[in-house]
This record gives sequence, C-alpha cells and structure tokens, in this order.
Amino acid sequence: MPPPPDVQSPETIPAESNTLSKTADRTKTAYGDESIRMAGTPPFYMMGVALIPDSTQIGPELFGRILPKGSKKLHWRDMNEGLQRKSLRLLSGMERADLVVIASPLAGRKQERARRKCLEALLPSLEGRGVDRLVLESRKPTADKLDIDFVKYAKGSKIIKSIEVVHESGEDEPRLWIADQVLGAMGDYLTRTGGWEYWKDDWEAIGDSIERIDVSI
Repeated sequence: MPPPPDVQSPETIPAESNTLSKTADRTKTAYGDESIRMAGTPPFYMMGVALIPDSTQIGPELFGRILPKGSKKLHWRDMNEGLQRKSLRLLSGMERADLVVIASPLAGRKQERARRKCLEALLPSLEGRGVDRLVLESRKPTADKLDIDFVKYAKGSKIIKSIEVVHESGEDEPRLWIADQVLGAMGDYLTRTGGWEYWKDDWEAIGDSIERIDVSI
C-alpha cells in the first residue's frame, strides 16, 4: 500500500537523519504523541517523538508567546495560522530531533492496531539509540493500559529489552508539546489541509531533523 502523498519527498523528509542519533547521545528520554489523519490517501495514523538534550530547559514560559489565551497546553488544532508559523520558527531554533512513524492504510476501527504497529517500530529504534524511557501523552487509564500491555508483550517477544513507557498529562509536561506541533504540521502538510500553504516554507526548513518510518497495517 503506497504511503500518504509527498511522504517520500527527499528534500523535506529524509529516510534517516544523523541529527536523531547525535541528539539521542545526550538524552535517555523521548516524548511522544499521536495524530490521526482520515483525510489522507489512504488515511494514516502517526506517532511521533521528540528528543531534547537533557540539559535543555523546556517549560511553559518558552511557549508563552504562542500559547493560545486560556489554554493550559499547546495544541496544534487550537492555534491559528499565525501562531502555527511562530511555533515552527521556534522549533527551528531549538536543539531537538524527531522520529515519526506512519501506519497506513487506517480504517476507523483499526486505530489501536495502528498504534501498536507504530510502537512496534518506534520502541526498538529508540532503544537502539540508547533511549531507555518513552513518555507518551496520557489518553485515559484504560487506553494507557493498552500501551503498557503491549510493552510487556514486546519484551516477552524479544522485540525490545528494557525500554519503559510511561504516560503523563499534556498539561503537566511541556516537552510533549513539541511532538504535538511536529505531528500537527506534518499531518497538515502531507494532506494539504489546514494552513499548510501559509507556513509551508517554515515547515520545510525543519524537515532535516525528522526521521520517518513507514509501517503497514
């Protein structure tokens, strides 16, 4: 099954980025989020993580000028095109690296299966770079338990050895906001939806830091 449109564009999303490996040398924790794109051809599920050097200070004050009024966390869908552009420009100046897994074709009832397929590809890749902890944004206790059950299965099946997965609230952990922004922009760009034409150049300017893995559902 072919990937979503323009995903293989080498000038914007390389198959592998040395930035990821270099950044992983200075952090043991990755921060991840998800995004679902039913507008894709075919529809697809995305899971992305951001790696930020442990020494980097990430807090709400860093994103203060782009945090929508009244919002307790940064969420791509709550931002207008102007704030989205400012966010991408902020990311472009931040030392970080990103890994995105895209699972397709997605049917509405296969979302949890798509998430498992993403984790199955993501976790060994992170572990192989020395990352020992993945923080995912919490959905709800029952859904979080599905992730934990999969991690136990993956360890029992020798897919991974020791990497742990934990869940935190997006309101409490600003580092999760980075993956949200990357996935939001990437999803809009690939599906040509939202304000992608307005901030297209800003998105393409950060493409070199992104590594992508495609999986079939």
